[in-house]
Amino acid sequence: MKIKYEIFRRFGIGIFFIIISITILVAGFIPNMVKIIERNISNNYYQTTAHIVSIKQQKRGHEVLVLFSIPGGPQYVASLDTYVEGMAVGDSVEIYYQKSKPTNVTLKGNQFRQAVLFGSVGGILLVVSIILLKKHKAKERIHDTF
Repeated sequence: MKIKYEIFRRFGIGIFFIIISITILVAGFIPNMVKIIERNISNNYYQTTAHIVSIKQQKRGHEVLVLFSIPGGPQYVASLDTYVEGMAVGDSVEIYYQKSKPTNVTLKGNQFRQAVLFGSVGGILLVVSIILLKKHKAKERIHDTF
């Protein structure tokens, strides 16, 4: 028990913030950036307008089903990867669909907003944690000299 207290006393909340910020960056920022890059360089995603045909509330969020057509092709019903507050059945939304698997759809602009949000929060927490650690080290040096 004393070891845990000593570690926390020495490094304080800075280490906690570093762990949280890295988790936010790894879990939120990086996957969204990967999707954006994949969509932009693969030439396998196309943009179209879809219509919301169903919104079902589930234990972990909402399932949003959209109906869309591919130019010169059939209509598809697919599940969106995101629910945005205020969506309603009958609304039109801009989506990207994967050419090789049209039921793989994503809401236009969604990954960018999430990447900015998670990147900002994770980056700010990382900077704050580094500042806290440096301040703590400086205090320790002053304390050790006396």
